[in-house]
Amino acid sequence: MLILTLSSIYIGTRFLSRIPELNAHKYTLWFGLFLLIALQLLGPILYRTLSSETPLSFILHWVSYTTMGLFSCLFFYTILSDILVSITNHFAKGDVDFGRRSFFGVLGLTALTGLVGAIQAIRGPKTYNVEVPIKNLPNGFDGYKILQISDLHVGPTIGKTYTEKVRNISNKLEPDMVALTGDLYDGFVGHIQNDLKPISEIQSKDGTFFVTGNHEYYWNYPDWEKTFQSWGFQILENSHKVITRDGSTLTLVGLPDVQAESTLGLKPNIIKALENSPKESTRILLAHRPDLYQLAKDYGFSLQLSGHTHGGQYIPWKFLVALVWKYYIGLNNHNGTWVYVSRGTGYWGPPIRFAVPSEITLITLRRASSSK
Repeated sequence: MLILTLSSIYIGTRFLSRIPELNAHKYTLWFGLFLLIALQLLGPILYRTLSSETPLSFILHWVSYTTMGLFSCLFFYTILSDILVSITNHFAKGDVDFGRRSFFGVLGLTALTGLVGAIQAIRGPKTYNVEVPIKNLPNGFDGYKILQISDLHVGPTIGKTYTEKVRNISNKLEPDMVALTGDLYDGFVGHIQNDLKPISEIQSKDGTFFVTGNHEYYWNYPDWEKTFQSWGFQILENSHKVITRDGSTLTLVGLPDVQAESTLGLKPNIIKALENSPKESTRILLAHRPDLYQLAKDYGFSLQLSGHTHGGQYIPWKFLVALVWKYYIGLNNHNGTWVYVSRGTGYWGPPIRFAVPSEITLITLRRASSSK
């Protein structure tokens, strides 16, 4: 509430200073801005209190979360315009009213981000084919295909139609393994398990492996854990799975998200996860957050698969995420250990994907030449 209120005051005062004519309607402006605050709070409150989806609640969720996205764009574009106006006023000569022009620029950019971002979000994920060269990869795993799904966030505005699309795309890729790297849902089992169930219908040779993200623990994870087990998911919780091909092995290791410690008292434990695992095996780490790259390096992992960042999801968050996370999108190499960070298969909150499309990732392992 405090953050939203302060943001609204900042936006309102900037608009009034740039367009003096708005002062005649300032009460309408303030009412509109604080209405935006109310709409943003409405969605999460409704989602926590309504036990079933109705056409009205569906519409309200879309309105609320879309408002959340547009408001954040309005705030950041206003800051950006302030910076640009200060620079242009310092260097420009003449009587050009950059403040007035920036006002309309802010509105235009906000509308463009919302419209294009909504279209991209509704359209759903695109497929990213990524080849990862790994030293000493056994010949039996050269060409091994891992399908990664992360940050699906089935919930207020992502339902069964979306997950069926994800399932259909995934099955056409014919993966050897499915890796689910957390934040699959935003809701309780009794409300949305049917919306998420199509993910359990993705076919692969070696099965579906799951590690938790932070959002799993916001919605009574023990209930979801039972559901996932009934669907046949292999849950890697400080544990590993050895996969064999032509007498050689690949060890898949999974850690729970750090949120598990505060919620369930469960700490990520790489030593426990590796107990009794083959020492000479190629190792792949599934961890929701990408900031475990040094741990992956220290324990001899060739590849880490993560999500969490959404790649920023939309401008301007894309640039802010890059300031927080060293590896926040796509394939990265950390001193010989590959780290792939998914942009997310769905989206969180605002149904907006602007310049950062959602993704289904097909990772193909390749045996690297000795020179690489």
